[in-house]
Amino acid sequence: MRLLFVLLVSFFVQSQKDFDMLQERIDAAYEAGEKGIDIRLDSTVFFFRENHLSFIDRSMPDFSINISGKGAVIVGESDDSPYDIGKGFVDLDTLSDFDPADDVKWARFWPIKVPFKKDIWCIPVREPDMSEEEAKDVNIVLSQWFQGKIYKVIKISGGWMYFRRDDKTGTGIYTELRYGRCLPRYILCRPPKSNDYHCCSASKFLTVQNSRLGNLSIRDVKFLGNSFPGDPDKDILLYFRSTSLDSLIIENCAFEGIRSDVITLLDTDNLRYRNNFMKRCYRSGVKCDALSDNCHITGNTFIGNGRMMVHNCNIRVQGHDVMVSDNYLEDFTYIGIGAGSYYASEMVGAKGIICGNELCSSAQFWAAPPRMLIDAGAIYCWTRNEDLVISDNYVHDIYGAHGNRGIFGDDGAVNLTIRNNRVMNISSSHCISLRKVKRVAWRRKSKIKKVNIGNKIFDNVYDGKINIYVDPSDPSSYAYNNVKISGK
Repeated sequence: MRLLFVLLVSFFVQSQKDFDMLQERIDAAYEAGEKGIDIRLDSTVFFFRENHLSFIDRSMPDFSINISGKGAVIVGESDDSPYDIGKGFVDLDTLSDFDPADDVKWARFWPIKVPFKKDIWCIPVREPDMSEEEAKDVNIVLSQWFQGKIYKVIKISGGWMYFRRDDKTGTGIYTELRYGRCLPRYILCRPPKSNDYHCCSASKFLTVQNSRLGNLSIRDVKFLGNSFPGDPDKDILLYFRSTSLDSLIIENCAFEGIRSDVITLLDTDNLRYRNNFMKRCYRSGVKCDALSDNCHITGNTFIGNGRMMVHNCNIRVQGHDVMVSDNYLEDFTYIGIGAGSYYASEMVGAKGIICGNELCSSAQFWAAPPRMLIDAGAIYCWTRNEDLVISDNYVHDIYGAHGNRGIFGDDGAVNLTIRNNRVMNISSSHCISLRKVKRVAWRRKSKIKKVNIGNKIFDNVYDGKINIYVDPSDPSSYAYNNVKISGK
C-alpha cells in the first residue's frame, strides 16, 4: 500500500504584524505552487480587521488552508466609530465577553401608541426615570411573538418608557397579546459605564464566496467578540457562499460574545463542525441552507446563545445527508435545533438524522423572566422535509412564556420519523407537537400540495401533553407506543 504525504508550507504567527499578513502569505503560497499552507497561531491575542481573510471568485482547487492555535484568541479590532447596539465588548484581562445590557424583564402592560406622535409608542415598566439626553444611546429589544425587535428609547418618565417604532417589518407590535396572551419582555441595551473594555468594530473574519478550494480547517482557536453592523445576510463571522470545498473542518474551537451570526453555509457542502464550545453569542450559531449537503454537527456544546432575543437557531440544517448528533444545548432563545424548509421554499427540505442530543434550560434560566421567544420548539421542523429522523434525544426543562414545545413539527410538517426520544418538563406547551394544518397546502405561495403526511412517531417517552395528528388517509403515517410517565 502506498502512503502519500503532502508537505504544506508552514507559517508561525507570533505577532499582530504576522497576523495582519495572513492573506498575503496564503496568496503567496498558492502562487508559488504549494499544495497548501499550515498556519499556526501563537498562544496570544490577535485582532482581526473586516474580512481579514477573503476568497471571492477564486479558483484554488486542491489547495489546503489549515489554521490552528492552542491558546490563540481572535478578537474583532476596534476603531473610533461611535457606539451602536451592534458593538461587542471584550474584557481583555479575563478574555471574556462583557454585555452592558440589562437582564430580561417583564413589561407591566402591552405597548400603547402615543396620540398625535408619529411612530412614538410607550410601555409601562419598572425603571427609574431617564432623560432624553441620558437615553441618547439606549435601545430596547422588545419581544413580539417569534421576534425580538430593536427600537430607540426616547426617555423613561413616571414608569413609562417611550420609544420610536421606525421598523414595522415582521411581526406586529401586539402579537404577544394576540398569540400568547402574555406580557412582552424587554432588554435595555446601553453603552458600558466604563472605558475599560475593548469595543469591537470588525464583523467578518472569513469570507469564502463563489470559490473553489481544497480543504479548509480551523482548530483550537477561540473567537471572542465582534460587531454586527446590521445586515444579517452578510455580517457573519465565518461566511461561506456558493463554494466548493473538499472539506470544511471546524474543531475544538470556542466562540464567545459573537454579535453577528457565527457560521453560515449557503450552497456549500461538507462541513464537519465538531467538539466546539459556543457561549454567550447573540444571534444564530451554525446555519446550513437547503443547498448545503453532507454537513455534520457533532459533539458540541451551546450555552446561553441568542442573547439579542432574535428569531434564531443554535443549529439549523436544511440539506441532504445532514447529521446533528451528541450536542448539548442549554438556555437558547428560540430554537435549539432547526431543520427543514419553509412551505413557500422551492427546496424539498432536510434529509438526515438528529440524534443523541440534549436540550434544556438551566435552573438560572428558569429563575428569571424568560428570554425564550414564544411559539417555538427546542427541536423545530419546518414543513418541507425529505426524510428526517429525530431519535434518541433528551429534551427537558424547557422554559418559555407561551407555546414553547419540546419537539415541534410546524405548519403541516412532512416526512418526519420521531422515535425513542425522552421529552420531559416542558413548561408552556406540548412535549411533542405535530399539528394538523391542511390550509398550508392551499396557500397561494405554498410549494407543497400535501401536508401532514409521511410522519412516523413511536417509542417516545414524555410526561406532559402531546398533540400528534396522523392523517388517516395516508398509509405512510402512524403513531404508536408513545408512553406518558411521571417525573424526569
